Formats: sequence, structure tokens, C-alpha cells
Amino acid sequence: MWTGRRLFAQVFGECSEFFSVYGCQYANENGCRQAWPPGKQTGLIAEDLINVKLSVLMMTVERSKSQLLSAWVVVVILLSLFGTACRSSEPSDAARIHARTSPELVAWLDWEQLPEDLKDRDPAFVGDVCRELVARREVDFLLASFNSSTNDLVRKWLVRDVLYRIDDRRIYSEFARHMDDKETEESYCYALYLAERGDTAALATLNRHYFQYTAEGGSTGWIPAVEAFGKYKYRPAASNLVESIEAANLLLGGASCSALQEIYIDSPRHFANPAEAQNYFLKRLSESANEPHR
Repeated sequence: MWTGRRLFAQVFGECSEFFSVYGCQYANENGCRQAWPPGKQTGLIAEDLINVKLSVLMMTVERSKSQLLSAWVVVVILLSLFGTACRSSEPSDAARIHARTSPELVAWLDWEQLPEDLKDRDPAFVGDVCRELVARREVDFLLASFNSSTNDLVRKWLVRDVLYRIDDRRIYSEFARHMDDKETEESYCYALYLAERGDTAALATLNRHYFQYTAEGGSTGWIPAVEAFGKYKYRPAASNLVESIEAANLLLGGASCSALQEIYIDSPRHFANPAEAQNYFLKRLSESANEPHR
């Protein structure tokens, strides 16, 4: 029997799962279209996935309209409460952030250090603080703050949302010094920053720990690493990329196929579906394995 509580849980779960995986990945749509031609994308594009989700929910509506109505009443109440308790960044906040010194902004990366009147903001406010620090590009200060901080949360914000977003040789050298084989989000950022700039050791590290890091966004967070493998034609990653073609995250699958097309430059530019692409590249891997070593 479908109760209002179960329906709400299904609706909320379906929406959370979809947006956690696909919410910020429309930039990868072109990559998917390159791998799978128009009309044969087998659900890779986000709009198609939305249609599937809506179809499932409409079936639920037909099963129990009155219970669904109750569930949506609960949704509306929860959203109103959430909106009251957790305020997004306001226009005045931008001026306030801009007026602060950089040491004050770094301190604000620790939620406990925020002024009391700002503690009702949602995490987007800290994102705005990070963007201000990125815009200032005070690299020496940022590196010193990172190295001196003992607060894990502050270090995470500085690595992932500030330093990682600044292209600078000093950051490259610092991240190279910190790169290790720990499977943490910080370690992933170190290796990814270096790999995106062609560092072979970093590419090898990402390949060695493929899908083992705690990356922001889950499997979606691996797409930049996959793209780096393709950009620098890192052939040792080919076997991992082949496995990812039919990943549950279809955007990751499309990115993996595109990366393999870069590695095997003479490969077809389009495939009818992921299975055809995977079979093709499995054959190429087999042929490479059988080639005599020179």
C-alpha cells in the first residue's frame, strides 16, 4: 500500500538523486552528443532523464492521487520552513564580503567564525567568500593560510574552492609537494590540478586510484579526471575508461568514450550506443595487449 510518507520519500529521493548527479553537468552535454549521435543517445542527455523521472512519478500519481496530494503538502511545508531557517546570500552580502580583508574572509570559511547575523545563510554564502578570494588571487597569502591552518574544513575550502581554481605556478609546486596516495578529497584535488596541466605522475596517481577518491559529486566528480586522460592521451588509463563507458552515471560514460576517442585518434567519432563503444574499445585494448613489445 502506498502511503503519503512513502510517496514523499520516493519523490524526494528521485529528485535528490537526479540533481546530485546531473544538476551542474549541462556543460558535458556536448561531450555526450559527440560520443552518441543525435537520435541515438540512449538517454544520455539530461532532458531525457527528466522525462523518465516524470513518467515514473505520473504512474505514481495514477496509483494514488490523494496520497500524492498529501505528500506535496508536506513538501510545501518543508520548503517553506527551509526557506525561513536558511537564507541564501543577499545582494548586501556581496558588498560586505568585498569590504573584508583576506584574513577575515579565510576565517569565515570556518562556519563558527562567522558573525552571528550571517550564520543563517546557506552554504552558498561561503561559496561567495571563496569566489572573492579567487578574484583577489593573493596566492602567497592563500598558500600560507592553507599551510598554517589546522582546521580541516578551512583547508578543504581553500584547496577545493580557492587554490584549485587559480592557475599559478606557485600552486602547482605546492600541490606537487603535497600529492600522495591518500584517497581523500584533498589528495584528489592535488592530483587533478596537476593532471589537468599534463603532469604524468599525477595522471598515473589518478589512474592508480581510479574511482577510489572521495570526490565531490560522487561519480560526476571524476569527469574532469577522465577529460584529463583524454586531453593528454594517457593510454595506461584506457582500461579504466572502457569500464566507465557503461557507468550508471551516463555523463561519465559519455566523457569516458570521448577520452578514448582522443587516445585512439583513429577510432570512430560516433557510436550507436554505449555497448557498441565499449565493445569496440575492448577490442582495441586486446589488440594493444597482443602487440609485441619493442
